[in-house]
Amino acid sequence: RRHGVPDPLVVPLFPPGIDPDPEPPAPRAATGRVLFVGRVTRLKGLDHLVAAIPPAAAALGRRLALVVAGDGPDRAG
Repeated sequence: RRHGVPDPLVVPLFPPGIDPDPEPPAPRAATGRVLFVGRVTRLKGLDHLVAAIPPAAAALGRRLALVVAGDGPDRAG
């Protein structure tokens, strides 16, 4: 309201004129990659994800690779 957005503002799940696929995507082979997309800051919990990778890999009995797509103040740490 403070910025002039009308009340109520309803945003549809899918854009108008676009229908979601009727079927889910076909199954794919597991790659072992875990993707984090977001700002690299302590508030996002990336440190928890990094710590969870080794026990998750052990529980699954296979290697996992963490792919981080993002930037932020904690990227170097």
